[in-house]
Amino acid sequence: MRSKRGSYSSPRGSRRACLCKDGATYSRKCCDGELINQGIGSISAPSLGCQDLTLSGFSVAIDGTITLPTTDIGTITATTPASFAAVDTSTERTLTVSILVPSDYSNAEKTIECTTTASQPATPTLSCSDVTLSGFAVAQNGTITLPSADIGTISGTSPASFAIVDVSTSRTLNVDITVPSGYFNAGATLNCSATATQPLTPTLACSDITISGFAVDENGAITLPTLDIGTISSSSPASYATVSTNTVRTLNLDITVPAGYFNTGSTLACTTTATQPPYNVLDCSEVTISGFDLYASGRYNSSAVAVDIGTIDSMSPGSFATVTTETTRTLTVNITVPSGYSNAGQTIACTTTDTQLPIFYFDQQTPSSGTYVELEPIINTGTSTYAFSVYANDPVTSKTNALALMNQLGAVIAGQGTSPGSTFSLGNVRISFYSPSDVLLAQYRAFSGTFIYTTPDDLSSVPSSPYGGNASNWTSYKMVFTGISSVGGTAVSSPNQETLITNNSDAGYYWVIEDLS
Repeated sequence: MRSKRGSYSSPRGSRRACLCKDGATYSRKCCDGELINQGIGSISAPSLGCQDLTLSGFSVAIDGTITLPTTDIGTITATTPASFAAVDTSTERTLTVSILVPSDYSNAEKTIECTTTASQPATPTLSCSDVTLSGFAVAQNGTITLPSADIGTISGTSPASFAIVDVSTSRTLNVDITVPSGYFNAGATLNCSATATQPLTPTLACSDITISGFAVDENGAITLPTLDIGTISSSSPASYATVSTNTVRTLNLDITVPAGYFNTGSTLACTTTATQPPYNVLDCSEVTISGFDLYASGRYNSSAVAVDIGTIDSMSPGSFATVTTETTRTLTVNITVPSGYSNAGQTIACTTTDTQLPIFYFDQQTPSSGTYVELEPIINTGTSTYAFSVYANDPVTSKTNALALMNQLGAVIAGQGTSPGSTFSLGNVRISFYSPSDVLLAQYRAFSGTFIYTTPDDLSSVPSSPYGGNASNWTSYKMVFTGISSVGGTAVSSPNQETLITNNSDAGYYWVIEDLS
């Protein structure tokens, strides 16, 4: 049986054309050596046409860039166009290809123009739905936090801010976005938007404000309150009439709302209340306290302290410590309110003050056991004699104690060093000598006077005890004042001697030296 391919006697590789299997077409491509291919075509070489060649590999990228084709016959010498514009839908593109015909064709060295096609994919068009805007926020006061875009560039936004609101409100921001390259509408501006919720700004009400400190006294006088929010612009009434029973009073307040509230700058009409006591309440302003006289020792005569209304229940403190400089002291007097007042039977604590003067004690001289130091104030207005005599019986140390005590007193009075027989200047001073029970024994006031020491003093008036007035056992010094301007206090002429130190102990006598200049 014959092969279906037939005989291979027909020419191959010849310049002649062979009959193709369709029985009608002659082509060199059909010269496969089969018998069916026999036949004489064109005696001359065939002419190359576009149908005789194959163009392959042509493509168009999304941005219109061309990938050039190749040909199986001839040489591509030119193509057109060089590229295509981007398209927003998939588009068939045609490329014109100039091919130089090779030498084995009748039209050799000529150029034929063929075409090939490819589909150019669509370039996407950017829309607002493709863009994610993030970070947009609106503060309570309407301030905007601008968003960012994941595609493109934000070229503008509006509005610049929002007004405050009294309910939570959705806010829309208009955002202009410039389309970047890679999109069909590159360079265009998209009008997009973003939303965020703006929190409410509270509206201030009277119930939000704490009003404190409002008070009305028995006279109807008002103590205005303070606020934790806002400012009082006005209040009424200015005062109240007196009342006979406890009465609730209402104060009207106009309060200006501060910044940070929806109703900023407006005025709220608020009220607050307080109880006004009856007019006949006894208080300290109506009570006069008298008789508080404070000694330099810090003691006072409590029985001398008196009040003009009510009765004294107690006083404190019972005494005060001594001081080294003039000091104002405050005495608290607890007073029981009498009948006739609405607070009758209650106790009110009132105060009074007095000035406590510095105290000056003799230093302990520690004489020998059984010895004494005594003081004799000499005040005789008839003979203009003003002096202090200090006596000491000290068989061991002779006159040491008398001199030491006199020098000490002189130094404090004069503010100068002292020595027997010297004369010292005095300023405007008052010198007072008190017993241990705060009895004023002698007081001198010298104004620009002098004092001198003389020794021995007249020993005819030495104390009778403990040696029966034996003058040989005593020494003394006398401080004599001149230029006395006044004598006051409870001092008397020719007073008795006062024991300052006895049997090695301080008997508690003290001096008060006042500079009156």
